[in-house]
Amino acid sequence: MRIAYRTLTMLLVAALVSTISFGGATSAYANQATSPTEDAGIESDPALPFTETDQAETMPPSAPSEPEASEEETDVNDIAQSSSTPIGADYSATDSNSDSIQPKEIERSVGSSVMSLPPKSEASDSQVIYLNGESGDDAKDGASTESAVKSFERAKELAKANQGITKILVVGTTNVSGEVSLSGTKAILMRGRTFKSALLKVTKGAEATLANITIDGNGDDVISEQALMCVEGGTLKIASGALLQNNKIEGAGDNMPEGGAVHAVNATVIMQDGSITRNQATKGGGIYLKNSDFTLSGGSISENIGTHPKKYAFGGGVHADGGSVTITGGIISDNTAEIGSGLFATNTRTSMSGGVISGNTSGEYNGNGGGAYIADSDFTLTGGLITQNAANGFGGGIYYTTSKAANTNFKMSGGSITQNKASKSGGGISFLGKANALITAGLFAENEATGFWGGGAIYNDTNSKLTMHNALITNNQIDEPFLVGAGNKPASEQGGGIWNCPTGKTTMYITKGLALYDNKANDAGTNKDYYGAGDDFVGMWKYSFGEKEKDGGKPVVITERMLGGGYRLWYQDGSNQGIHVNFKPNDAKFLPRYDPDNPGSRIAYDVELDTQLNFKSAPTQDSKNLAEQLATVVIRNNKATHAGISGGGIANNGTLIFGEDDTYQLKIHKSWKVDEKTSHPSEIKLKLYVGNHYIEDVVLTEENGWEAIVDNFPNPETLIDAKTGQLLPVHFEEVDSGKYTLIEVSKTTDPETKTYAIELKNEIVGSLNVSKIVKSEEPAKPNSANGKFTFTVELSQPLTGKYGAMDFVDGKATFQLADGESIQADLLPEGVTFTVNEIDVDPSKFEMTSEGNMGNIEANTTSRAIFVNRLIPETPKPDDPKPEDPNPKKPHSPETIKVPSQKAMQQSIPQTGDESPMGMFGLAAILGLALCLASWVRLQRQ
Repeated sequence: MRIAYRTLTMLLVAALVSTISFGGATSAYANQATSPTEDAGIESDPALPFTETDQAETMPPSAPSEPEASEEETDVNDIAQSSSTPIGADYSATDSNSDSIQPKEIERSVGSSVMSLPPKSEASDSQVIYLNGESGDDAKDGASTESAVKSFERAKELAKANQGITKILVVGTTNVSGEVSLSGTKAILMRGRTFKSALLKVTKGAEATLANITIDGNGDDVISEQALMCVEGGTLKIASGALLQNNKIEGAGDNMPEGGAVHAVNATVIMQDGSITRNQATKGGGIYLKNSDFTLSGGSISENIGTHPKKYAFGGGVHADGGSVTITGGIISDNTAEIGSGLFATNTRTSMSGGVISGNTSGEYNGNGGGAYIADSDFTLTGGLITQNAANGFGGGIYYTTSKAANTNFKMSGGSITQNKASKSGGGISFLGKANALITAGLFAENEATGFWGGGAIYNDTNSKLTMHNALITNNQIDEPFLVGAGNKPASEQGGGIWNCPTGKTTMYITKGLALYDNKANDAGTNKDYYGAGDDFVGMWKYSFGEKEKDGGKPVVITERMLGGGYRLWYQDGSNQGIHVNFKPNDAKFLPRYDPDNPGSRIAYDVELDTQLNFKSAPTQDSKNLAEQLATVVIRNNKATHAGISGGGIANNGTLIFGEDDTYQLKIHKSWKVDEKTSHPSEIKLKLYVGNHYIEDVVLTEENGWEAIVDNFPNPETLIDAKTGQLLPVHFEEVDSGKYTLIEVSKTTDPETKTYAIELKNEIVGSLNVSKIVKSEEPAKPNSANGKFTFTVELSQPLTGKYGAMDFVDGKATFQLADGESIQADLLPEGVTFTVNEIDVDPSKFEMTSEGNMGNIEANTTSRAIFVNRLIPETPKPDDPKPEDPNPKKPHSPETIKVPSQKAMQQSIPQTGDESPMGMFGLAAILGLALCLASWVRLQRQ
């Protein structure tokens, strides 16, 4: 009996072990003991410079491989080399938490055995690969300068195979093409300590793309002689993840080193992304281009330096000589050089439609062009932002000059120039030399000039010509002045908006002209006894011994209308007798400041003025609002400060022109509806509007044939809303028209005679309103798919054109209305008959009624046609018999019905979910084995 129980027990244990083994099969690898090199699948290869630590790292065959290194994994701080490194040893790696890597015994449990790894040795040249594109050999291991590899591809292959490699040291210029990337490695490309030439070169006809790679010039230890990248006749693309940094070239004597990061000659450079930063040269701290085409569409060129111990440096970020520079995106920021801190371009076609030039400065020395210095080059600015740059001379944002007498060579039709600063003149832009500039759109805001000539936003020099269209100059000022009088003359702030030097001439046209108001040249001093002059405009004229010099200035002609056609309304505002100085208050030529309560006489129009050209602009609010709607060039919130106490907005020493010489006459003629003459007034008054802005009153009389002329008006075709691009209409409203309504019959423009003729007519008119209503207990079911009903209106006169909201052609209009909608025709002549019909209505669905669908238009009355449609309810249909079920339920056959026994139901045994016989047999077997085991235990105890 005991034997039988033992046998039964063994069977039970075997069954349980068999069942449990199905869950433990996946842990089989944990019990396999293998050698480290066999587990990692590594074959011995003397060409691969693995360290002992690398070989000690083990991994089972089924484990995933190590992920490729990303750019973010590279610690830039690792680039700096310890000054204690002995000469001849390029680099030795150190632990981030200690001065050196300490040996350590490592124990690893593999199965039931314990393996001791050898001590981790101090990092050595085994973490470095040497690359020499001139004399290297790809058959070597790259472990030393003598065994340097030749190609970039081989160096990458070795670094990818050994993730312990952190640096590829270049000791000989290496030609590259195709994709140049260190993706999948943990290495950066770095200049060898004794190597001073270019690291990589793209030759003529080749194309290379930098992506996911750091190229470091090792500038903390090496003063190099060439750029990181040299492009000779080829194409270089800089893409995502590319970082070119820390290359320093210094000049001495007449040496003017070129290109800190990139040096390109007769080449193409395209920067789409990436970063060029902390490089240094005399010409082009970041990039130097000679007869090359450069496109910047993304990425950043930042913190590069142009420097020379004895001479000026050019182009802290980019230096271009010949070829083209095209900026559509990206950023040039925080670079330093005396000439063109961000960008220097000479003899180069330059354009900017996007991107940012910001935070660039001249450094500690005098310099020009904080953001950009453009010389002898065509420059086109259509977009982008030039902001927060600073120059220790002229042109905080842009310095533009040319020695060439040519057609317009600076064109600005967009973009923003803001928050730049010049220590001399032209906080935003300075135009010098023979510059010929046209600005038709753009924003100049919060720029500042602190030098003698001022010009917070713009400085225009003696031989330069600047033309501006649709300009608004407002809220500019002279602020924080440093007042110095000369010859016992009191100092004076002059021209908060525009200051015109004795050598300068300003011309203001009406079409595309100038709006100038709300600028400030304040009285100064503790007691305000230093009198300012010309809040908005000052035209300088020199005086000697109190008398006006014969050639001491240029006359000014004031046109009566400003931008948009509103009256200019200028008044005298103080006096002056020279640059930054005024008459004494007790002098007969001293004039008081403008007083809004006692403004005095307006400045004469269309007359040459050559003395006391200090003006205050006081236009109406409507005129201001219109100008602001039309302005495409906005110069606001700029200032001249400190010694720069003239021209808060613009300082002009040359030729300054606003608008175009394209003045029009408005000719107005009005006719009357045929009626009894006694019903006509002898005179009517019309109000002239541009858009919604009132301009002036126009009077028509029977004596002058109901005609009038408005002189000196802007070309009506140029009155375009700056934001929407929509033409603002010139139109009239009649005052006290009585029973008559003023109707615009026609407008015609004649460019030859510069006339704009408007034909008006006084009609007696009325209106017609058509509305639609749908009545239904159910949701409306319209007659058309789009939910609308179709209507026609026919008139007894063949009118064509838009009358209110209805468009008529030969007296007929067609339109659609939904439930609850209406439409109205206005200015329909009195007496015209009308018929309104609703068409294409299904009479089986709608019962239609109408009211007022026929009649005559009455004077100054709105006739109403109302259409009501009642939805006809659908006739209910008798109930249909229910269709037979295609799949009727059938009673279960005896074979498929399972009836549990009464005993089973009483015991409520839980269901296993497996109704198969085998499942039930398995459960019974387990229960049986359990009972046997319990019996065996009981017998053993007995």
